[in-house]
Amino acid sequence: MVMTARHSPVNTARFDADILALLIDVGRSDIVPHFQNLDKKDLDTKASATDFVTIADRQAEKHLIAGLKNLLPEARVVAEENTALHGLPEALESGYVWTIDPLDGTRNFVKGDAQFCSMLGLLYDGQPVAAWLYKPLSGEAVIAHHGQMPRYLAGNGEGRECLYSGQNKKLDEMCGNMNAMGFHSDIRDRVREKLKTLKGRFHVGSAGVEAMNIACGKSDYLMHSKLTYWDSVPVVMVMQALGHHVRLAPCGSPYQPGDKGVLLAAPSPVIWQELADFVWSV
Repeated sequence: MVMTARHSPVNTARFDADILALLIDVGRSDIVPHFQNLDKKDLDTKASATDFVTIADRQAEKHLIAGLKNLLPEARVVAEENTALHGLPEALESGYVWTIDPLDGTRNFVKGDAQFCSMLGLLYDGQPVAAWLYKPLSGEAVIAHHGQMPRYLAGNGEGRECLYSGQNKKLDEMCGNMNAMGFHSDIRDRVREKLKTLKGRFHVGSAGVEAMNIACGKSDYLMHSKLTYWDSVPVVMVMQALGHHVRLAPCGSPYQPGDKGVLLAAPSPVIWQELADFVWSV
């Protein structure tokens, strides 16, 4: 059962402020000092030579877990680096579960590229109910709660409701983030070449940053093809709160936390289908 916004005990301005204060503190102490300042000893790899983990990832995750446990002691945690070491915890379909991506866009971070963010998602009985996305360098944040429009907070603390206004645009008037990283090797190269021909398509290297861009009206759609709890739950929460059509592609099934495959989010079912037809007509 999805908890409605008015029944959620975490759907308060005070709770959002506490979460944002935690993200700001962790960003200042654990992430920003290491940006463009990494030594070889601060960098490691996981599943592949380009699947990086840094001292910033590890320190930030450790402090986020501790801070979130103080705010919501009954919640379990699914965090990127902790899961890589110990696997997923059990019983993720009941009660509160935090999803934590301390540094979404680690590859960019390692290269000295500012396109990265921290992401928190909150599940209740297996369904997304809230998300907090934060850029440590600029101090910008996007906050989404089930049943409400997302809010954007500038680095100076000023906030506004996010209202996507591109529903009536045609596909060739839109732009968005799409890549072929998570596609099966049998079709990955063909998809990559196909995407190069799509007008308005680009690659950011951080699904969280791109979700924030869409929430701020800077782009229109995204395709995310390496699905995990920590980077998919917050993105889906923001996209759904904006009113976007969010489905697994090309089958069109609704996303459920823990699903694998390719996630496609577009302003409408029509645009979603146009994008899916374009990508999979290889």
